Amino acid sequence: MGGLVALLCCGLLASLAPVAADGDAGWRFVDVAMEPISPQAGDLLTLAFTVLDEAGQPLPELAVTAALRAPITGYNQPPPPPAATVRGQGGEQPGRYEVRVPLNTAGRWWVEVELNAADGRHDRLSRFIEVEPRFRIPETGSQDLVFFRGERWKTYYRVDPATGQVALLGGDEVLRAGQRWLVTERRLSPVDRVSQAYGGRWNLSLVVTDGQTGEPAGEVQLGEVRAAVQDGSSSSPALVSAVAADPSGARLYAYWAWKLGQGWNAQLAAMDPEGATVVATRIMPGALLGDRVVPQLAVSGDGEHLVLAEQVVRVEPESGFRLTVLRTSDLEVEASHRSPGEATTPWAGCPITYPGMSGLATGPELRWYALCTGGASGPVLLIWDPVAGQVTQQIDLSELNTASPALAIAGQTLYAVASWAPEAIAVDLVTGEVRRAQLTTAGEPPLSPIERIIRWLVGAVISDARAAGQPSRWVVADTQGQRLYVVAPVGGATGFGDGIWVLDAGTLAVVDRWLVGHPIIAVTVTDAGTVVAIERTEGAGDRALILGPAGEIEMGIALPGPISDTVVSG
Repeated sequence: MGGLVALLCCGLLASLAPVAADGDAGWRFVDVAMEPISPQAGDLLTLAFTVLDEAGQPLPELAVTAALRAPITGYNQPPPPPAATVRGQGGEQPGRYEVRVPLNTAGRWWVEVELNAADGRHDRLSRFIEVEPRFRIPETGSQDLVFFRGERWKTYYRVDPATGQVALLGGDEVLRAGQRWLVTERRLSPVDRVSQAYGGRWNLSLVVTDGQTGEPAGEVQLGEVRAAVQDGSSSSPALVSAVAADPSGARLYAYWAWKLGQGWNAQLAAMDPEGATVVATRIMPGALLGDRVVPQLAVSGDGEHLVLAEQVVRVEPESGFRLTVLRTSDLEVEASHRSPGEATTPWAGCPITYPGMSGLATGPELRWYALCTGGASGPVLLIWDPVAGQVTQQIDLSELNTASPALAIAGQTLYAVASWAPEAIAVDLVTGEVRRAQLTTAGEPPLSPIERIIRWLVGAVISDARAAGQPSRWVVADTQGQRLYVVAPVGGATGFGDGIWVLDAGTLAVVDRWLVGHPIIAVTVTDAGTVVAIERTEGAGDRALILGPAGEIEMGIALPGPISDTVVSG
């Protein structure tokens, strides 16, 4: 209680009396206000102040940045890396400034505000704060969010680009359902004794959490499953699952397949997320023979069709797939196709589902794309008509000179990007039209091969409606389909790229380059158009960089840990 009173008194005195700055410019800070007075983890700290010069006049047009940094714990030690860095904003009155710092972690922190004038003068204001822990997920009112899957099992990092607030949520999948974000988790509980010889019975349910509030949204009971025990386990069932959301958010869809004997049986359910109830079910006809099934579930842009792709994994006697189209209103099967038992087509060995390499296009016609990387001549993009069960287009991507290009999708256009340079090919998934990169930027004369190599090496090219789960963390298209943001080289020799290349989505020409020298491992774009990059920092995990319209860093926020490959935004 005494500490709280002291903090209140300090805040009152700071707001009344002038404060000398920590720098050497001779400036003074007056009308200093900080709130909340007793912050908790997840709060947004607002620090406002007015800056006066030696003559007592307000100082406008200062560049203001703030850093949140842990205290130094030992003598002669360097300061620890900041947990957050943000740009300040000027107020309505001359000389009035405000910084808003996200407090994502409990503990003791220094808020260090740097002020720089155009003539080179600078000063600093510091404030010490103590952030209390919060024993629940902090709520956010924003819908313009980004989710990164963490390296730890069943973890997602929710990032609000508007404020820099970060929260840790647990679950298997993140879905955008209309205006809501939902985090889903599959739960299994054994009904009776489980044995490796005879398997067992489990109750299967889907737990849904509101991604914005962190509060439980319901648990849908999907029923009892009789299954064999998974290979290498003594108690876990041989069961795989997938979930998808209707674009309007009115329905959720769940698929699960379980192995019993040599075959896999599968079932679908349509669920009402508001009431956490099952409204329709469908048992898929016939079993799939294989060691494992890799499913992928998607809803068409108009919400009328459900496309289910199941890849069967087995060397002998069958390795194939099943591609099914269902009506979302009642889960009636509209078309279902299986691969032939033997390799009768050139693409028989290509998987129809693979993370980051397959999915459903958003367009007037149903089109399923799958990247085949096993060909001797190079990667090939296969475009399927799931209703007919046939490949309508085969797009040769060997000119990208990469075994496994990164993919980005915007509506019915898919972009395949080389892993070693910002070279791209655009494919219309409905018409099959292919657009290739222009080799020069607009208004410049053609470059010779040596000039192109030099430009790539020195990074000289610098100038002043996709799916929610983007296929690759290395490349993304903006929501208007006008820009393509590429991390290159993908992975690099050290596991990250050198900055972000900005391409015109129409011409595929490089128009800008951002964050040169920053070790970037992921890039995404929010529904409102904010670009967020993930930077790998030495020994301190990953950092989210929220960028401005010209690629400038508006905020740098430390994440709770490293990210993995899954990015969900839009």
